[in-house]
Amino acid sequence: SSSSSSSSASPSSSAGAPHPVSGSGSSGAPPPGKKKIIVKKKVMVKKKKVTDEEKAKQEALRLQEEEAKRLADELEAKKKALDEIKKSEEQRLVGLEHFVTKLEERYEAKKAQHQLREKNLRLNRSDLPASKTKLDSTIKKITAFRSKIKSGITSQNCAALEQEISQLNLSMYIEEIPTSIIEAKIRQQDIFSVIQICSVLNQRYEEFIGNLLSRLQKQITLTITDPSLPPAEGLERSRKRRIFLKLIVELVVSGLVDNYEVLKKLLHQLITEETFKDVNHFSNTVSYIIEFCKSAEDALLFPNSLVLPQVLSDEKKRLEEKEKALAAQVDADQPRSDPDDQIVFDQAHLDREKKIKLFLSAEPPTFPTVFSDAQRQELSKMVTSFFEKSVAFLVSKNSKRLKKEYKIDKVYQEKGELSADVTTSWEKFKKDFETILTQTQKLAALIGAAMPVLEEKKEVEGSAGSSESQASDEPLYDDDETR
Repeated sequence: SSSSSSSSASPSSSAGAPHPVSGSGSSGAPPPGKKKIIVKKKVMVKKKKVTDEEKAKQEALRLQEEEAKRLADELEAKKKALDEIKKSEEQRLVGLEHFVTKLEERYEAKKAQHQLREKNLRLNRSDLPASKTKLDSTIKKITAFRSKIKSGITSQNCAALEQEISQLNLSMYIEEIPTSIIEAKIRQQDIFSVIQICSVLNQRYEEFIGNLLSRLQKQITLTITDPSLPPAEGLERSRKRRIFLKLIVELVVSGLVDNYEVLKKLLHQLITEETFKDVNHFSNTVSYIIEFCKSAEDALLFPNSLVLPQVLSDEKKRLEEKEKALAAQVDADQPRSDPDDQIVFDQAHLDREKKIKLFLSAEPPTFPTVFSDAQRQELSKMVTSFFEKSVAFLVSKNSKRLKKEYKIDKVYQEKGELSADVTTSWEKFKKDFETILTQTQKLAALIGAAMPVLEEKKEVEGSAGSSESQASDEPLYDDDETR
């Protein structure tokens, strides 16, 4: 009963009690703790929004910087590539200028040679005073003149020597002057100056050229390379022989020696039976024949040096095509979409190209030859015959090389090594063969002949290069002891 009364009293008591009021606000306001949480959340959302915007801005800035760097790198790479092309073009132009300069020098040399030849062929000694008694015959001055000749004739002292010849009476010493010329230190580039001095002496002393020619021909025979000579002395003899050879040819070509047979005799002196018995002798003979062909090209039917080389003919076409392309761009009057792709050369570069193009477009000068077609045919046939013998010599050496190489490979396969003597001998043989090959190629290029197709190496059966050996991974020898 007490529990029921207490339970019945509780609703009335609870109904009559008033509800608690928090603060002075309306009944729907959140409590103070919850309000603080809401405020903090709003602040955090706001901060997060700002952070995301900053990140987006930073990302955009980063992408922008990367794009700018990429464009800058591309521009730098493009600029570098254009600079390389420009540098290559400049090097090509320098090379062309070198070719053109050499060709211009060749033209001038041929022109001077032709003028000297015309002067010598029109020589009339009656125009000179018959008596030389009024000229200076002082031994001291004549000795000094001979010393100057012996010390060397160059383009620098040529005019001074000509002046001395016109003032001195050399009649008593005209047989000694050729000896001074032979003993002189003559360089290749000074040979024309020597010929000029010879021409002046020939005008005054008729017997001079005959004495000089006989001395030179004797020197050609005496200066044959001797294998027993020290290398330095052998090289000096070869150098002098080339100088004497060129002097003889120039005497004939310049009209001082009006005898075609001199050139035939010279070729016979150069090509002997001993030529193909020794590699050094063969190499020297080929260099002499090459020197002969270069000096006596007017007397031969081979390609003339005044004709534009193939490399210059190709460059001439290239410059013409480039000029047409530039003209087409000007006519179109439409600039390229990307100006960075253009290679801009300065006016000096373009002027240099124009000068080269004009030179290459001009016809090369021609000079009449003093040799008949029959004479040129005969000399050319002699040189061609020597080339054919050189080819036969090369093919024979190549056959010996293949046999020797086959034997060496077989010995190496059987024994696993070669003796020092065999290795040294083989290296010398290969070096000699390369010398023969190189010299024959030079002569072929000069006379416009074709080189033979040489037989290739044959593999030893079971050697490292054969198919059976390549197919097998097993070693040739089982162990070090067997090897």
